[in-house]
Amino acid sequence: WSLAVIGAFAGFFFFFAKNVSRYTSWPKNSIVETVPVEELPYPSITICNMNQFQYTKSSADKTRSARILAFLCKAFESPGCVQNSTVNTLIQGEKTPLSDLYAELGQNASELVPNDAQVLVNAAAVQVKASNLRSVVTEDGLCHTINADGKLKAHNIGVLGGIRLIVNIQQNEYYGTGSLSAGLKVILHDPGQPVRPTQEGFAVGSG
Repeated sequence: WSLAVIGAFAGFFFFFAKNVSRYTSWPKNSIVETVPVEELPYPSITICNMNQFQYTKSSADKTRSARILAFLCKAFESPGCVQNSTVNTLIQGEKTPLSDLYAELGQNASELVPNDAQVLVNAAAVQVKASNLRSVVTEDGLCHTINADGKLKAHNIGVLGGIRLIVNIQQNEYYGTGSLSAGLKVILHDPGQPVRPTQEGFAVGSG
């Protein structure tokens, strides 16, 4: 028994000293290598005018104009008109789906980006034509997406890798809007991802 006990203690101290020695040597099993990335996927950028219905288009038909105002009145629960019988009659008389009204009376791509504006992407001028923008009807109106197909690539980070563009929000056309401000709602997202302007993105004021 004495030899067994002595042998057990000897084995314990041997393996203990071996493990302590290995721990204090700070062994490394991982190799970190820096690989330069030439380009990264560029996000899709969806732009929505805060004005859902343009004045010129909406006021061309006085009946429809009244129905649009009635619809907005109820949709945004404007005090004093929600329980109005005339409002309810007008709403019921409008059979056109709201999505179709957005598409028909909202600001289209050629009005938002007139004259094929030059857009700075990665500090280089890229021509964005209205025909290149993909229009989509959302819960917050008609929106337009830059780089919907995901073909643009980012070659820089920070400010140099961003985007700069000048658009025309046509503030004189503001007519039916659920916002108290004039400007745009901008959403950055992956190509092909559905956008929800009421829950995502950030606002950009005019000026």
